[in-house]
Amino acid sequence: MSLRYAHTLIPSSTQATPTPVQVQSFLSAMIERGAIPGDVSITLRTPSTRTRQGINPFTRQLETWPMKDHSHLQSVTQAASAISSHQDYEIVASGVGRPNHPPIPLDFFEPYYLGITCIVSSTLRTTSDHHNCVPYYGEPCTSPTSIGYFTNPHTAELIEVPRAGCAQFWIEFELGKSLFPPLPDQNLNILDPSIIQQAESIFALQFVQGCHWG
Repeated sequence: MSLRYAHTLIPSSTQATPTPVQVQSFLSAMIERGAIPGDVSITLRTPSTRTRQGINPFTRQLETWPMKDHSHLQSVTQAASAISSHQDYEIVASGVGRPNHPPIPLDFFEPYYLGITCIVSSTLRTTSDHHNCVPYYGEPCTSPTSIGYFTNPHTAELIEVPRAGCAQFWIEFELGKSLFPPLPDQNLNILDPSIIQQAESIFALQFVQGCHWG
């Protein structure tokens, strides 16, 4: 089974949501700095009435998940106008290759997929990824907590991060299948510090780091 790893950048304020212009500015900055390899594709995902069924790889139970509608933008310059009418969306800038300035350290020297996604929700959602525990990553926060719980993909050990439990907005840095960054000493603070500085400047927020994989 091929798994995907995403590093997450989570606002320390649970109620924080960005403006469409801020989202476009951040994705544009990531493209300009060479954080995304190859020919960059911009995709907008919005809620759909369709669903899909499958086996949860951790619980081995049959589950039903909501699907999303996808639309492709010709350029990141269309992002702000495309998302302005949506309260719930995911917009991703992605490419395949070797990024000039990788956001995440990776001991892999072949071309690979990298996607940077801004996720915005009208409701509070869990940003924890503690496997086998509910609510699962991205589901509504039924009991909001300030502590984020994450599972180390190398050891399956639990990592706790203050102010990372729930959010209405966060950013994913997703790697290609079966690619996992090193996590020395159970430390999730591996994202390029200059990217964090750009994010904090553009969104006028402070961020903490988490992860999601499965």
